[in-house]
Amino acid sequence: MLKFSKYPYGFVVCLAATALLGLLSGCAGQQVELKYSPLGPTMSTAPGLPTVMIEELQNNTGQTSIGVDSDGSAFESASSPTAWVSGAIADELVRLGVRASYTPYSSGSSEYTIKGSLEQLWLEQTGPGQYKAKIKINVQFPKNKDGMTFTKTYNAEESSFILPSNSNISELMESVLRTVAIAAANEIKTNLPRI
Repeated sequence: MLKFSKYPYGFVVCLAATALLGLLSGCAGQQVELKYSPLGPTMSTAPGLPTVMIEELQNNTGQTSIGVDSDGSAFESASSPTAWVSGAIADELVRLGVRASYTPYSSGSSEYTIKGSLEQLWLEQTGPGQYKAKIKINVQFPKNKDGMTFTKTYNAEESSFILPSNSNISELMESVLRTVAIAAANEIKTNLPRI
């Protein structure tokens, strides 16, 4: 039997609060808000670069949910995961000084268009207050104006011990996305043709 008198009062209160928050978050549903904001200053628009259009990535995850909590209940996204990822890449390009925007549909214009796919997006509660998030995307770069392309894969995984709240879980998802969005945006900018 666990004797609480052996543990500091603060530890017992923290343990009880964590357990209570876990129960409350389970009762309140498992909707995860997918949000994204770039960090750091935005650079001046770089001269000589084309305008970039990010098309919404295809969803190749084959899943209807984005993960499971410790009791097996599904984590559901409150918005489109592919729009979330595509918009984040566009935001990071803008931060790097590229004239970029996200569109959910093929523009059919002569813009420099980036396509790709979301291959994995998974959030898992591995223990009390312990969460693991994974993401994997493929991004297709036009190599030149003749339409030749190459595809690059970006993936990230992050584990965190957090109080089980909707905002903390959203921040973990944002953090794991930031890793791949920054990497993809930097490589896209590097490979853009000068006009």
